[in-house]
Amino acid sequence: MQPAPVSTQHAPQILERMAGLTSIRDSNLLDVSMLRTLFQLLGPRRVGLFRLESKLCREGALWAQDSGSGVVVQVGEVPAPLLARARMANGARLRWMEPDAGGSSHVALFPIAEVRSLTTYLVVYHSDASVLDDSRLIDAFLQFYGNYCSLLDYSQRDQLTGLLNRKTFDEKVFKLVTDDPHMRIAQEFDGGQERRTVHAEHWLGMVDLDHFKRINDNFGHLYGDEVLLLTAQVMQRCFRETDLLFRFGGEEFVVIASGTDRDGARKVFETLRERIAEYVFPQIGHVTASIGVVQLRSDVLTASILDKADRALYFAKQNGRNRVAMFEDLIESGQLKEDVIKTGDVDLF
Repeated sequence: MQPAPVSTQHAPQILERMAGLTSIRDSNLLDVSMLRTLFQLLGPRRVGLFRLESKLCREGALWAQDSGSGVVVQVGEVPAPLLARARMANGARLRWMEPDAGGSSHVALFPIAEVRSLTTYLVVYHSDASVLDDSRLIDAFLQFYGNYCSLLDYSQRDQLTGLLNRKTFDEKVFKLVTDDPHMRIAQEFDGGQERRTVHAEHWLGMVDLDHFKRINDNFGHLYGDEVLLLTAQVMQRCFRETDLLFRFGGEEFVVIASGTDRDGARKVFETLRERIAEYVFPQIGHVTASIGVVQLRSDVLTASILDKADRALYFAKQNGRNRVAMFEDLIESGQLKEDVIKTGDVDLF
C-alpha cells in the first residue's frame, strides 16, 4: 500500500525531514535519503534520480518504490524512452502519461540545477495528476537539494578538478573499509532487515604525472592547471561512479577502485595509464603517469596503506616511469621488502 501524500501545509513535518537531510555528509547517501523523503511525502508509484553524460545513465538510476514492507531505494535501469526524453528536453520540465502495471501513470520530469557538473533529473510516476500539477513541494525540495549538493561539493571537492579533496580521504576510506556504502544502503532501505554480506576487495592507486614540473616551467601554470583538469576527466571516464577519485595536491591523485581482484585492479589501472599516455593535451602534447597500487585492508592503518602505495609508485618512477607497479607483486617477486616495525617482543607489519 502506498503512503498517502503529505499536504504542503504540513510545514513542520517537511522542515523536520529537511533538517534531517542536512545532517548527511555523504553525497551518495544524500541522493538516497532525498528520494526516500520525496516518496514518503508524495505517495507516488515510484521516484527516480539520474544524471546525463554520466556512467550512471548506462548503469542505471536510483529508484525509490514501495516494497510492501517499506520504501526501497535501489539502482535500476534508465528506460531508453525516458533517457531520450531527458536528452530532448535539454533542461526543460516535461509532463506525459504512459501505461503502468497498475494502470496509466502521470509522469513528470524535473530538471535540477547542475549537480556535480552533471545535468540531473528527478522523474515522478504518480496515479494522481493533481499532485504533479501543484509542484511547489517538489520544486522547493529540488532547490534545497541542489543548493545543499553545491555546499557539500565546495567543502569536499577540489575546486580545479572537481575530484574529492585530500581532507575527505580519511573519512571516505574509514567508511569504505568498516562498512561498504552500497551494503549499508541495502541494509538500511530493505525493510530494515539486517543482512551480512562479504565485502568486496578495494584497491588504492596513487597516480603521479611524470615530469610535471617541466610542464609548469616550460609552459606556465595555466597550462599546467589545464593538464590537471583534463587528467581528472580522463580518470572519470576510466572508473565507475562507485569508485573514489581524489586529488591529493599538485600533480598527485589517488583512486580507490572497488569490487575487483588483483588482476582486475591491475587491468583497470593499466587502462588508466594507457589513456593518459594516449591523450593529446593542448599545447603540451603527450603526458605520462606512474601509478603505485596496493590493496586497501581494514586491518592496516591508512598511513601504512599510503606508504605502501608510495613505495610502489617510487619503484615505478625509478624503473622507467609510465608504468603501473603493484605493491603485492613487488613483495612476492622480492623487488621490495615488507617493512617490519619492532616494539618490544612484538613485530608489527
